[in-house]
Amino acid sequence: MDQEREENNGFGPIPTPRGRRAGVSYFILLAVWLTFWFLAWLVEKITHIMLGLPMQPFSGERSMFIMATFFLLTVIYGLLHSLVLFVEEWKHINSRHGSRYQAFQRCLHFKFPVKGPIPLVLFAVLLSLHVWWMVQTGMFTQLLSQYWELLVLPAGMQLFTMSFLMKPAEVEVMERVEGANQNVAHGLAWSYYTGYLEIVLPGLCERIEKSAWKEKIHPTARRLLVLIPLKCDVRAKLEDADSNIKNVTADLSEDEGLQPVRKDSAGIKGRVYKNDVHCITDPDDAEHTEYCVVEYATVAKTLYDMQESKACEGFSREAREQQVKLLYCTLKNIIEAGGYRDQVVLVPFDITDAEDHKLAKVILQTLEQLKSGTIDMP
Repeated sequence: MDQEREENNGFGPIPTPRGRRAGVSYFILLAVWLTFWFLAWLVEKITHIMLGLPMQPFSGERSMFIMATFFLLTVIYGLLHSLVLFVEEWKHINSRHGSRYQAFQRCLHFKFPVKGPIPLVLFAVLLSLHVWWMVQTGMFTQLLSQYWELLVLPAGMQLFTMSFLMKPAEVEVMERVEGANQNVAHGLAWSYYTGYLEIVLPGLCERIEKSAWKEKIHPTARRLLVLIPLKCDVRAKLEDADSNIKNVTADLSEDEGLQPVRKDSAGIKGRVYKNDVHCITDPDDAEHTEYCVVEYATVAKTLYDMQESKACEGFSREAREQQVKLLYCTLKNIIEAGGYRDQVVLVPFDITDAEDHKLAKVILQTLEQLKSGTIDMP
């Protein structure tokens, strides 16, 4: 576990998109279930032959009754639970759903391949045909007359279980939210990209080449290094995180530093987007220094503030770490899709002891990887 934690400068392993193992497992379990019933039937037949017992003709009436009853009960349980949810959603129709039909559809537990009223109508027709078939075959009458407890007792137990003992598994919720790009991390990543990176990246290399720092910054390092700390502790200055890092353009004029980008945005004319050059000194060799354009991903601080805020009491440390890793993955995908892969480097890291100058070492290691071409950008 500790070895995995050390991956990516202590940031830990980067999560990958979920696959289809859960769906495949369902099919495997279904195959095992069908195999079990086939073997049970086969063993019964072989036993009758070996013991010389008379063979009984196969009758699926009992099995059909059990499956038809179970299907009907499953539908009843689902509809009852959906009805309970709909009682609450009734007062939120105008503010959250727009219509009663939309609200009720969102309360249903049944999975339809497409959206709209047609699947719901088809489901109602199929359910009606199923009940009509049970009535015609006498199964429904048998169920009400001999096994009415199956309709009453399990329904109450199921409602109690689903309301107080069971909940959607966290991985199911995570998969659903991640698949729909509805995580906090997705919003933060897109906000950071469209509101900042997409503005400063296009001309960054040209701004470096036109500046007085052209000779100081190695050609392979003429890109933006974006720091993403696992703890989301974004300092106001990089010097506060590591004394071996110094901002060398903070107090210089625009002509002496990097030319800022000015753009009319959100009602503000000539909004300024500024980048600074930093000098990184090797903690093990004071004579070795490197220059680069580096800064924190400011949106990471939002996750830190959310964890500290009383308004987000359910946002735990584990949730924060999960979200910052998703922030890294989402931002990486957005940058690659936007065509800025060679103009920015995402640097995930974690610092456990500020005295070991790990941040300076991480940046220097990243710059060395850029020189050798061994880094996976962004």
